[in-house]
Amino acid sequence: MRLRKTKNRNAIKWGWRTTAYFTLLTLLLSGCWDRKETNELGMILTVGFDQLVDGTKEVSILWFVPGAGGGESGGQSGSSSGGRQGNIYRYTGTGRTATEAYSSIQQKITRRLFWAETKIVLFGETLAKAGISDELDFLFRNLDTREQMRLFLSERSAKEKIYELSDPNVVSLLLSFAQDAKFRSNTLVEVMQGISGESKAFFLPYLDTRKINVNLKQTGIWQEADKIAVISQRKLTGSLEKKLAKGNLWLGPNLLRRIVGVPFGKDGQLVTLEIIRHKFRLRPQVSGNKWSMEVRIDVEADVYQNTSNVNFFAAEDNLRKLEGPFNKEIQKEVESVIEYLQTEARADAIGFGHAFHCRYPSIWKREKANWNERFPSVETKVVVNSKIRRAGLSTLIQLTDPKK
Repeated sequence: MRLRKTKNRNAIKWGWRTTAYFTLLTLLLSGCWDRKETNELGMILTVGFDQLVDGTKEVSILWFVPGAGGGESGGQSGSSSGGRQGNIYRYTGTGRTATEAYSSIQQKITRRLFWAETKIVLFGETLAKAGISDELDFLFRNLDTREQMRLFLSERSAKEKIYELSDPNVVSLLLSFAQDAKFRSNTLVEVMQGISGESKAFFLPYLDTRKINVNLKQTGIWQEADKIAVISQRKLTGSLEKKLAKGNLWLGPNLLRRIVGVPFGKDGQLVTLEIIRHKFRLRPQVSGNKWSMEVRIDVEADVYQNTSNVNFFAAEDNLRKLEGPFNKEIQKEVESVIEYLQTEARADAIGFGHAFHCRYPSIWKREKANWNERFPSVETKVVVNSKIRRAGLSTLIQLTDPKK
C-alpha cells in the first residue's frame, strides 16, 4: 500500500514538473522579438546595376510602400508615383562599389529596405561588357536577397529602365514573362550554378519593354524575347538576336506551345506546327585528341494551320513526309546557334563541358583548364527526330477553297 502511494506521489511530482517546464518554455518562445512592421519597411521590387564612364558604380531601386498616401521625398536622386495600393519610389545611388552605392540609398531613406519582394535584377549593357563579378558578389553575399530573383540585361542603362516603371502590377507582369520558358531567364541560384559550373557561361535575356496603349487612361508594358545575352567568365561576350534567339530555345529543357512554320508541297507554302513535347540531350565522344558532340532533339508536334496544297487526310501518309523538312528546319536553327557560340561568342553556354565531365571524368580532370580553347574545335552533329501526331479536326476549308 505504501509502495502504491509513493508511486502516485512521484507521478504527481513529475507531472507538475513537466507542466511547469513546458509553461516556462512557451513563455520564452512566444512573441516575435525581431519583428518589423510594414510601416518600417520599404519593399524593393526591382534593382538595377550600372557603371558610369569614370568607372563609378550606380545602383537604382524601385521600391514600394504599401497602403501609403505619402512618404519619402524623391529629391534630386529619386522620384515617386502614387496609387490606391500604395506608393512607388525610385532612387539612385553611386559609389566605388555596388555596396557603397546601395548604402548611400539606405542613408537617404528612413525605412529599412526589404529584399523579400525583389523580383527582378537588371544589369546595364555597359556594365555587363566590363564585367558583373562585383555585383554578383554583392547579391550572393547579401543575406536578405532571395534565390528566386530573375536576372536580366538592359540595352540602355538599368536606371533608365527602372525609371520607366511606375506600377507594381507591371513588375508582376514582367515576372510572369520571365517565368516563361522561351525567355531563358535565370534565377539567382541558377546563375550561381552557371558560374561554378564547368564552362562558367550562361544565358541572360534582354529586358526589352515596349509601351502599348491599353486604354485611354492607362499604359501597359510588353516584353519581347528577341535577344538573349551570352555571359562568359562573368562578362558579356555576345548576344543571340531574332532567329538565333529562337533557335536557342531548342537547346533548353522546356519548350512548349511554340509555333514553327515549314515550307511544304509543290507550291512551297507554309504548314504551321505547334510543339507539344520536346527533349534535348547531349552525347559526348572522345577518341584520342578528337572531341565530338552529338546533339539529339526529339520533338512531337501537331499541325496548327495548313496553307499549302497538301491534303493530310489523303490515303498517302503526308504527315510522315512533312517530318523530313521539319527536321531540317530545326537542324538548321540549332546549327546556327552552336556555330555562333563556338566561333564568335566562344562561350559554352549550352553545357558541353558538363556533358564531357559526366561521361569522361578522368579525361576532364586533365583537360578542364584548357576547355575554353578546346570548345570552339569540338565537332558537333545535330540529330533531330520529330513525330507529327495529328493533322487537326477537319480539312473542309482546304477542300472547298477554289484556289486549291
